[in-house]
Amino acid sequence: MNLRLRLFALAAAALLGSIGASCIAAGGLEVSPLASPAAAKGSDNPSLATGPDGTIWLSWLEATAESETTLKLATFDPGSGRWSEARTVFRQSNWVANIFDAPQVAAQSAERATAVWSAGLSDKDGNVGSPRAYVSETADGGLTWSSPKLLSSESESVEYVSLVPVAGGGLLAAWIDARGRKTEATAPQLYSRLIGGTGPDTVVDPSVCDCCRNSVAPLPDGGALLAYRGRTAGQVRDIVIARFNQGSWDPSRASTDDCWKIEGCPVNGPRVYSRGPSVSLVWVTGAGDRLRVLTKESADAGRHFGPTQQVDLGNPGGRVDTLITPDGTQVVTWLESTGAETKVAAGLYLRTYLKSRPLIEPTLVTPLLNDPVGRVFPRVALVGGGRGTPSRLLFAYTRPGDSPRVETLLVSLPSALSASAAWRTDGSLALR
Repeated sequence: MNLRLRLFALAAAALLGSIGASCIAAGGLEVSPLASPAAAKGSDNPSLATGPDGTIWLSWLEATAESETTLKLATFDPGSGRWSEARTVFRQSNWVANIFDAPQVAAQSAERATAVWSAGLSDKDGNVGSPRAYVSETADGGLTWSSPKLLSSESESVEYVSLVPVAGGGLLAAWIDARGRKTEATAPQLYSRLIGGTGPDTVVDPSVCDCCRNSVAPLPDGGALLAYRGRTAGQVRDIVIARFNQGSWDPSRASTDDCWKIEGCPVNGPRVYSRGPSVSLVWVTGAGDRLRVLTKESADAGRHFGPTQQVDLGNPGGRVDTLITPDGTQVVTWLESTGAETKVAAGLYLRTYLKSRPLIEPTLVTPLLNDPVGRVFPRVALVGGGRGTPSRLLFAYTRPGDSPRVETLLVSLPSALSASAAWRTDGSLALR
């Protein structure tokens, strides 16, 4: 076994055998347990959002009683390093949740935030209706929430909603919409609207993948960059990038041009993240009958991208996420499965780049068994930090099993300078 794979195996063994440890060193990272506010069995569908003051908002679903589902929320204070108490946003007795469609929160300030979720409601005979998306707002940091309102009054099938604050205090929502869809062979559409606006829903793309969540990031000019999985008449389902500017969508589109032809939805949407004009894009493709996690960066707000790089170790499950730290480090996370050829531990992995140059090589953050249900969608957020100081990351993910539960942990990254000194340009480790 070569040095790199041996390090992965040692990291996995250390994590598996270190229950109760206060801090675990793994692959150059410092991984610290963090008690989850959603520790109850049956918690699922976590999502993270960061407010302008650095507060991190965690939302999730809990099965709190027979046939009852509750949307809950807690906030993480980077200063104290603690979660607030869990608070209830909404409770519904006949709410049928989609395990692939997590509720979302967008934080507009330290006190103001908006939550959105999709719910298919069941009748007394157990028949489930089409999902409708609902919106609720808080003005007191999540203590109280407004009565839910429909996100769209024009459609009876709205799900996989993403939110982002845009210029003028507005909030842009984008979602997968099945209005007018007659059969499963008909592609759904991608729609958007400004929450609270008086204008109609707007078509972004008339043909998209059925259940790959889109991802949206704010841009310095007050607009937004939207990444989603398209769907052509020939069933090519590559990632498409659209730009929202001055209240409308730019008609031009960029594509990853992987040419992945697949008859069904892979349930593996892209993630896009921005810091000023810097943009990170990460996605999954199975083009050429080989599943890969790919990434690329832009220095001009997504108008042009650098080279595409493969991130994974050879047997990825996908479920990607990404962010950019204040010192410019691009962080990419994904799930890797145990494979006969790779022989690496299954779990949540992290890799970093700086200006497309590898820094930290693929490193196991926490082991997660291969998930046959496919309900694990890890999310990552930046915890405080500033330019020139080491960054910390907060992860939230579902621990699969008969009684799934949401777990959280903290990871301290080395600075970009020390990370670049630790790894040679050929990707091998320079032991110090």
